[in-house]
Amino acid sequence: MAPLVFLVAPSERRLYREVVRGFAGTDDVEVIVDRRVGERRQSVTPVPGAERRGGDRRARREVDEDLRVLGWALVPEI
Repeated sequence: MAPLVFLVAPSERRLYREVVRGFAGTDDVEVIVDRRVGERRQSVTPVPGAERRGGDRRARREVDEDLRVLGWALVPEI
């Protein structure tokens, strides 16, 4: 798998095609269209064990902001 993911907003199909062409033959980058739909969590009550989750949830907000403003985001593969 690629160490980086170039995530493109669904509204940016033209950009997606250009980036795919630009990274053709490169194994280090995977180009995908964002298919996420809204926030998955619907409950405002804490889930037992949720505090154990590692990582920084700010990263998702930064990706969401980049997609909204720029139409793309570059993220490390998880």
